[in-house]
Amino acid sequence: MGLKEIFIRKREPTKETYRLEMMQTTSNGFFSYGGELYKSDLIRSAVRPYGIHGSKLIPRHMLKGSEVKDGAVCFLLRRPNEIMSMQEMQRKLLTSLKINGNLFIHKRYQGKKLTGLIPLLPTAVEAKKDREQNIYLKFYWGNGTTSTLPYSELIHVRDDFYTDDFFGESPAEVLKDVMECITITDQGIRHAVKNNFLIKWIAKFNNSIRPEDLEKQVKKVSEALSNEENGGVAGVDAKFDLVQVKNGNRIYMPENSTQKQFVERVWNLIGVNEAIVTNKFTEDEFASWFASEMEPLAMLLTNAFTDGIFTKREQAEENEILFDSSDLVFASNKTKMQLVQLLDRGVLSIEKYQEILNLGDMDGQTFIIRREYGSTEDVLDGVETTTKGGDKDERNVRGQERK
Repeated sequence: MGLKEIFIRKREPTKETYRLEMMQTTSNGFFSYGGELYKSDLIRSAVRPYGIHGSKLIPRHMLKGSEVKDGAVCFLLRRPNEIMSMQEMQRKLLTSLKINGNLFIHKRYQGKKLTGLIPLLPTAVEAKKDREQNIYLKFYWGNGTTSTLPYSELIHVRDDFYTDDFFGESPAEVLKDVMECITITDQGIRHAVKNNFLIKWIAKFNNSIRPEDLEKQVKKVSEALSNEENGGVAGVDAKFDLVQVKNGNRIYMPENSTQKQFVERVWNLIGVNEAIVTNKFTEDEFASWFASEMEPLAMLLTNAFTDGIFTKREQAEENEILFDSSDLVFASNKTKMQLVQLLDRGVLSIEKYQEILNLGDMDGQTFIIRREYGSTEDVLDGVETTTKGGDKDERNVRGQERK
């Protein structure tokens, strides 16, 4: 709500300018926030990997296939607004996408210049059109207020985009039954724990007794029954009889395998597994999950940010916002060390390899190429040959670029 109050200009349409009508979609153009899911520890642990690992995706301004490292767009990709970094915003956005099936970003302008990107988290959204068929989204906020914004001022990404013509679908409805089973199981466990503190014995007095005396007698019986010094043996007189209360209404507790099936059903629907949730994955397991889950989301972000930030003309000039996990950021140290064999094949420069290993940069480009992989004249200009004996002659190229 703070972001909305700070950054969003309220644009309630006036009758004199245009009239909004509901979009004709399969759900009447209405999307409701599934934020209740995030209150579950199981759901939160399942969607957290998307936020954590998705925030490692690096957004780059690409022009004709080469990265642009300076300019207003690059600054925007590092600091999208005054109160959060791009990494923080990505984590918030991807969590929203998995919980709600939609994420919304408001583009803030000063004149015609794009100066900020604001993530939105409404309680509900309504899609509308005016007479000229321009699309608007009406956002409902938790305090009862609303804001209507042109769709052209928003970046909108959808997940599970199938049943509705405009909005992605939250997993809340699909998870309803299994989450109910999990909730009932949790309640059963809590009830079973509380039963350990219920009344186990009843002292039935044979004669009438005043209430204050009854309380004193019950306290004495309780102390006697809980006295460990007598080996668990308690003595009572003939004034009352002790009757043991047996719990005949025991709570049904599902087997561990059944409870695990409930959890796996949730994980499977969201797209994670135990190894990913508990961070006990191998490199191959993570690579498989990343390729199947995170790379499609990276492509969604790439397309949405490219369309949202650049005009059609700028896109025709091959401007693009690319989200990628470059430089093998997810690879293990063992795999990174094995890449050293690519140095003498001319695939990696020494500087690039240092960057992969998170080492400092070097000035210029340095390649080491073994003679057996090609001739100097065919590959490089300005080669300085150094012979080290036998068939292991190497050419060290310093400050040279390939043609």
